[in-house]
Amino acid sequence: MAKINYRKQAMINLDLTIADLRNPGVRDTILIEAIRLLDLDRSSSRASASLRQSDIAKVLETFAGFAQDPEQYGPTVAQITDTVNADRDENDRVTRNRVAQHLAKMRSEEIIESAPKMEGTGKRGRPEVFYFLVNEEMFNKILNGEYIAKG
Repeated sequence: MAKINYRKQAMINLDLTIADLRNPGVRDTILIEAIRLLDLDRSSSRASASLRQSDIAKVLETFAGFAQDPEQYGPTVAQITDTVNADRDENDRVTRNRVAQHLAKMRSEEIIESAPKMEGTGKRGRPEVFYFLVNEEMFNKILNGEYIAKG
């Protein structure tokens, strides 16, 4: 990642040249603009798409194999992520890793569990893992936002 020269960017924004640097008042104006640009950059990098465990729980219950039909596979991380991102803007999408972190916390508290699929996808490597419900009472608390699994 390239380091940004905020003072240079401030000079461009203020339409100033190197000759303007000789004036102390202009240097102060450049510094103020550079600080503003830095703060703006920091605030935009902190803003990320929110993802709550209750959001994951709402998506999980839409899959029949998760709780209703034990004869079907439950959802995989990829399916859950795709479902979460279906209603989001391009800039508001979440990664599979963020979804997997929430699932891991729920698994560690034995609210949900996972198992590998038996059928292969024809690809090399570990088979996909699907998720299913274990503790309905705690899952409903997460669904309603009354509890957050800490892991």
